Amino acid sequence: MALTVQQLRTTTATQVPAGLEPGQIALNLANGWFIVGDGGNGVSVAGLPVAAGAATVFGVAGVTIPAVTAGKGYEIYELKNPPASVRIFSVTGAQLDGVGAGTLPVRITNFLVGSTTGPAAQVKVAGDLRSGDTTIVSAGTATSASGSYVWDGSSWILTGAATPDATARTPAGTGGTKGVVYLARDTDVQAGGSAGATVPDGLAVATGAQLKALATLVASLQTGTTLLGTYDASSAGGKIASVNTVVGRTGFTVAGKINAGTGMKEGDYFLVTKPGTVTGDAAALNVALNANDHLVYDGGAWHVVASGVVASSSFTVHAASDVADTAVVPVASGSQKGVLVRDATVNDGLASAYKLVNQLDLGTF
Repeated sequence: MALTVQQLRTTTATQVPAGLEPGQIALNLANGWFIVGDGGNGVSVAGLPVAAGAATVFGVAGVTIPAVTAGKGYEIYELKNPPASVRIFSVTGAQLDGVGAGTLPVRITNFLVGSTTGPAAQVKVAGDLRSGDTTIVSAGTATSASGSYVWDGSSWILTGAATPDATARTPAGTGGTKGVVYLARDTDVQAGGSAGATVPDGLAVATGAQLKALATLVASLQTGTTLLGTYDASSAGGKIASVNTVVGRTGFTVAGKINAGTGMKEGDYFLVTKPGTVTGDAAALNVALNANDHLVYDGGAWHVVASGVVASSSFTVHAASDVADTAVVPVASGSQKGVLVRDATVNDGLASAYKLVNQLDLGTF
């Protein structure tokens, strides 16, 4: 028997919860709203805070936003028409001039709401506008400037006018001031050892050769603590259990010995995962090792850095390679009966205080 969970819900279009616990979920089935408690102190709609009182939410007027208790705030999302699917409208300055007086943002809204054809017909009322909706005003006039306007949830914000062209800079590096983008020249950056080299331009782009040279220098200076893998001291006189691929370190193989490796850097180490006595490996490693010991390279030789753990054949630090899939007996189909629920209306000590249910109804709001 399947277990059914009915989430907190309402079928009233203008209804929202008085408050939710962090992580609690509620659904407005009439509008397809998904409401999640976020632990805040207020209510947000698609990322924008909404003040307590009457509001229009995703085009639904008459919604009363509650003054929620601190920590009981929540976020409202629209499942049927998610706010991420923003729209882009295109209008001309002349069209905006024809919708009466008022500021340009007001005229944009009036035009979109009053339009009956084209993409703008998607907007029926001002409340249908969603954060991120963009209107491109082309062929501007003296009163309706061209540019891109984005709806921020309450008004239209001008984000850009005519985009300037990208221009090349002059050899002296003083040109190209028309736009905000420069076209880099291959002579902007010169290698330090080349004849006639100067201080690199602050706006220049590094060449591929310079980046490769820098990467080589960094690699040659690499130090620190780099985990090369794990070591099993319990069998075969000690052997490498797992290997991490590290640039420049070669010769390290699973079931091999550490003394076969080359290219080590100071601070490189292996972690001992199983205890035992090592033979036939690097000189300092041929001793009894405990799980969690570190085998560290000091730049010239390998050393054992003891973990301080008391030797014990039963103590093992398990690596991912030690974990294997194991078949389990599946639960027989139809064996589920429900959830045992404590009924607070029944006194303790009575058998009826606990009930087996297969449907959890979280209520309505």
